[in-house]
Amino acid sequence: MTSSRRAALGAILAAPLASLPAIAALGSDETRFLASASRIVAMLNEYDRLWAESHPFYEAWLKAAEHLIGDRHLERDTIPEWDTYCESRRVADEIDAELYDLHESFEGVQFQSADAIMLRHRIALTFDWAEQDAGDNVKAYWEARQCA
Repeated sequence: MTSSRRAALGAILAAPLASLPAIAALGSDETRFLASASRIVAMLNEYDRLWAESHPFYEAWLKAAEHLIGDRHLERDTIPEWDTYCESRRVADEIDAELYDLHESFEGVQFQSADAIMLRHRIALTFDWAEQDAGDNVKAYWEARQCA
């Protein structure tokens, strides 16, 4: 990975949360979640970009595995293209882990605002581990509107 990519990721991960002391004083989980919105979106955009760059390496591994495995049983990490793919994904995996940890801190929290629900849905568009909470929020949002 180039040093400029690492620097960009460092800037994204180190970015302070906007007005965190003032927002945190409000105390709601939803408000804290929304305070990190710009950082979350930047991380998601960077992850999507890195994933798109690493996907051809995965395709190369698949093609190599097709030709090498044949009737033999080989572990995927014994094929050199696997290491190349894993290296190309390293920064994306760091972003994945960071966003997963952030998501876990809000797991099960029922957001009320469309902005928070949409942000959670945006995360779920990239990561399947966020789909359940995102779906639950959308369902509850529409159920509440139907009853109102």
